[in-house]
Amino acid sequence: MDGDHDLKEHMVGILFSRSKLSHLQKQVCSHIVQGIRKETSKIREEWESSLTGKTPTLSENSDQDAYCFELLSMVLALSGSGVGRTYLAQQYPLLQDLFSLLHTGTPRIQRQVISVLRRVLPEAKPLTLASILSVPNLPPSEYSIVSLASREDENEVYDVNKPGILDVLLACIGKALTVQTKIKASGPQKGVTSMTLSECQLDSKSASSTGSRWWMRGKMDSAMANKIISLIQDMASGLLSETWATVTKAAVAEAILALTKLDENVRAPQACVKTPTMWLSLSSLCVLDQDHVERLTSGQWVSSPNGQHGQPRPTCDNHDDGETQAIILCTECGNLCADCDRYLHLPRKNRNHQRQVFKEEEEAIKVDLHEGCGRTKLFWLMALADSRTLKAMVEFREGKQSTAKSGLGVCRFCGTTSNTGLLAIGNVCVDPECQEYAKTACIKH
Repeated sequence: MDGDHDLKEHMVGILFSRSKLSHLQKQVCSHIVQGIRKETSKIREEWESSLTGKTPTLSENSDQDAYCFELLSMVLALSGSGVGRTYLAQQYPLLQDLFSLLHTGTPRIQRQVISVLRRVLPEAKPLTLASILSVPNLPPSEYSIVSLASREDENEVYDVNKPGILDVLLACIGKALTVQTKIKASGPQKGVTSMTLSECQLDSKSASSTGSRWWMRGKMDSAMANKIISLIQDMASGLLSETWATVTKAAVAEAILALTKLDENVRAPQACVKTPTMWLSLSSLCVLDQDHVERLTSGQWVSSPNGQHGQPRPTCDNHDDGETQAIILCTECGNLCADCDRYLHLPRKNRNHQRQVFKEEEEAIKVDLHEGCGRTKLFWLMALADSRTLKAMVEFREGKQSTAKSGLGVCRFCGTTSNTGLLAIGNVCVDPECQEYAKTACIKH
């Protein structure tokens, strides 16, 4: 099989060895591109149908993908010559089809697509690819946390449905991840929940069949995810081109920092796991670079747009040791660390205290990388992902309560807030697990 491919690539290399393509050569290439477009549409329909369970997923050795595989083999052979790569990079519909096949094709088609992308992407401009993928703009090349603070507009609203330049590749990693979620809150700890992206119905219009992120659906083989991780890492290290290295690093940083921009209403565990933002951030942690660790971590509080550091960080009044750092201001109890905040507000009489997480603490982020395992810590969440095992863990911390709203009930086990249903009259939500905990827990909580 490899010998046939080498011979085919050698023959195409001879045919396309000139400095530019002849009219006949362009016609041959045009027929190949049109053939791939038709096959891509057909495979997409079969993939959509398999997601609904109407038809089985195409197997590795299915005859149905044979024609598309042969067409891609010719494209791969064509990409072996410089003039061929330049021509293919200018075929915008073909690039669009390649990214579609990356998610909908059989494993052997996906392998062919990755091989073609490795050769063609260096010839394609990031801005051009952004246009093809309907990405509104490229990430800023300067992505350090201080420069981000100086650019941010307080009135700007983060759009969870806005796609990024690398999202279509990061989604391949996200669909292969197994994620464990747990909640760090007062009272008994809720059990660890394990999930995959295909099991989690994304609450996003962009992830629908007609949305800009339709490829967030379905599954991805772990071997294929590892190939994508390798591709992105090579892009970031400059093996494709220096232009792509800059854009790739910035895009990975953008996906990680997106977690800090999520609205408070989607930071609750049940809502957050249904956002594309969380899954793409976890995927980005699998391709983290040491440069990201140094430039994304905010070591001190940034108190002004020009990056100047302000007053010293306050310490916990309850510890009263002058060392334990505070993260929350309570109008009744003073400055508190996370543990004291949970403990002092366990009694029912203290739950309506006005509490506000420090603005500087909300904006703080810590990024780590250790032996292929990336980790990011925010005041409300800690997430880590291991690129070798494709396993991830997300720990949600008890969310901030900036105001004490009358009638707003909080589940004592999972932290869900609501002023309707069971939480309107008690402190246990309708979740079956929480109801089970309530049967054996102390009722004086």
